[in-house]
Amino acid sequence: MKRMIEIVVFFPVVALALPVLVDSALKGALLMAMILVAVRLLRGSSAALRHLVLTAAMLGLLALPLLSLTLPGWRVLPAWAQTRLAKPAELRLMPERASGPVIGSDFAGVESAGLRDHATAPALPVEPDRVSESPRWLVSAAWIWLLGGALLSLRLALSRLSLWRLGRAAQACDDRGQLAILEEMKSAMQIRRPVELLIHTERAMPMTWGIFQTRLLLPAESLAWDSGRLRAVLLHELAHVKRRDCLTQFLVQSTCALHWFNPLAWVAARRIAAERERACDDLVLNSGIRASDYAEHLLRIATGYEDQPVASAAALAMARK
Repeated sequence: MKRMIEIVVFFPVVALALPVLVDSALKGALLMAMILVAVRLLRGSSAALRHLVLTAAMLGLLALPLLSLTLPGWRVLPAWAQTRLAKPAELRLMPERASGPVIGSDFAGVESAGLRDHATAPALPVEPDRVSESPRWLVSAAWIWLLGGALLSLRLALSRLSLWRLGRAAQACDDRGQLAILEEMKSAMQIRRPVELLIHTERAMPMTWGIFQTRLLLPAESLAWDSGRLRAVLLHELAHVKRRDCLTQFLVQSTCALHWFNPLAWVAARRIAAERERACDDLVLNSGIRASDYAEHLLRIATGYEDQPVASAAALAMARK
């Protein structure tokens, strides 16, 4: 009974979904290869432009399974894998014995004879291997794909949980000096939406997260920072807010969860992370901070504060070791 349910219910869904997935995977591999070459040619342009091109490619990769249903398809599966369940109407029914010769093109007589012998005409045998073995292969491939996507989705969910716990352990900043500088930096970045400033008692790395409700976390030692370092850190994290990097990070992680088997998707994701940080650094330097001072601040932050590896999938830290 379980095998029959698998063949009749689950296999038709897999037989439709898996070719679309493989088709979009090959198209996505070609797309990402072209984009990576294009980004290589754009190495003399701004980091923001390279980030935009890579992010647009990842969004296209995320939408490819849906687009593959309407775009021209490729035959990506071998002929032995192109199987489907036979419908009752597709089984050819033939009479056991002809009642007489068929003259000319008297198709009506043939059809009437077929209808008369419908109850006794045997169906052509269905190849058992194509119903038992091919569905098992397709089901196994679908389960492997689903398992990989589920594990990466679980990683993203655990990252969100870690950020929730980090936010619960932190306290809302009530220092007027820090809040005043935050508002000043927001005005300089032309950011109008609210940003909640949190202070953590541990040596947590400065980071930003939240698509709808933006939170910016600073360590407790930031209360003793000089104004130059505080401005540099706030500018870098607010650059993520201005660029809506939390949203693009979520979309990139979702794409990797769907196309986890595509190595070029992971290469593009790493390039996106690198270009994102360079683009934020460019915004900080364009605000007037000296490059040597900013490099020193980055070095002090990277070596003096602790990473949050679990939260890294959903949060944007200022630096990493």
